[in-house]
Amino acid sequence: MINFVPFWVPRPDHARHTDYAECLRLQRASCERVGLRQVVITEPGALPGFTTFEAPTAELALMRAFLAGQRAYLASDAFDADTILTGADCLALYDPAPVFDGGFDIAVTTHPFADCILNSGTIFCPLAAREKLVAIWDAALARMGERWGDDQRALAAVLRPTLEHGDHDRDGLRLRCLPCEAYNEAPDTVNAMIQPLVAHFRGPRKAWMKKWYSRHLRLT
Repeated sequence: MINFVPFWVPRPDHARHTDYAECLRLQRASCERVGLRQVVITEPGALPGFTTFEAPTAELALMRAFLAGQRAYLASDAFDADTILTGADCLALYDPAPVFDGGFDIAVTTHPFADCILNSGTIFCPLAAREKLVAIWDAALARMGERWGDDQRALAAVLRPTLEHGDHDRDGLRLRCLPCEAYNEAPDTVNAMIQPLVAHFRGPRKAWMKKWYSRHLRLT
């Protein structure tokens, strides 16, 4: 079974008037629908009622906590299967098993966004590449700042992703770049039915994530 692993910690700068527990419940149901296992990276005792991986990140600024929590997961026994690192505002729409074909060490989604072409809402992490993945996160943590989005900018600085989708060599690291439209897309409106591997409700879309979910997936 593939792990679907969001990060969430209960902080004012993370909540932003969003009921993330509700988002995570919707996400868990979407995972069950396609045969994935949801494991939430969070701080100790922060999220009862969910399967969690607890990481001691309370003393870290939020962006650094994202990467530190992910790094701790990747280095741990909880990383026991191929994994998609994702966000609490994402839904799994399809079984991602065909993506994990053994041809990459890490796969990311890219799009010509103004701030960073890499979108960290869907990162494919094969179990067989554990050592390389931990090294990537170590390098990203060593160079990141504290602004919102610095987690994905730090990963991008290490990986050097491209809008040329396909497989690329990065000094022996096998990087695969995938289009957001097919693998990590955000619907423009609550009425927009999209069919990527992962639907990403970034930004203000979180306010109508549940309505979109009920309207298009017909789940409760």
